[in-house]
Amino acid sequence: MIKLQSKEKINPKMAVLPSSIFSALSGTEHLYIMALEMFFWGTPYVNRIFGLKDTEHANHASTRAMAANQGLYNGLLSAGLFWAAATAQPELVFAFNGAVIVAAIYAGVTVKPKLLLLQGGLSIVAVATAAFQY
Repeated sequence: MIKLQSKEKINPKMAVLPSSIFSALSGTEHLYIMALEMFFWGTPYVNRIFGLKDTEHANHASTRAMAANQGLYNGLLSAGLFWAAATAQPELVFAFNGAVIVAAIYAGVTVKPKLLLLQGGLSIVAVATAAFQY
């Protein structure tokens, strides 16, 4: 019979930390945004999500290139967020989620206020939980 010791210490690097969960969720969200911007730009679904009423403008080559470039940045953010989630290194959690928060603040100020929480909410929670767990 296996006997468990009650005083066994848990290595925080091996535990699933809340900041890792929220970093991975934010990474998933940004991977989704990347797919929308890089591969599905100009479709009725994406036009509806981004509030693009002028489908001709959305399908124009210049906006396709711009959206694909933005998608690439979202993909890189997503990779960093997954890296932060997998390693649970505080520096990575704060750096990549911090970058998302800065971008969300900018989007909230320049595009729509609700984008602050829509794009940055998961990263805000990841940083808040990281502040208490490390």
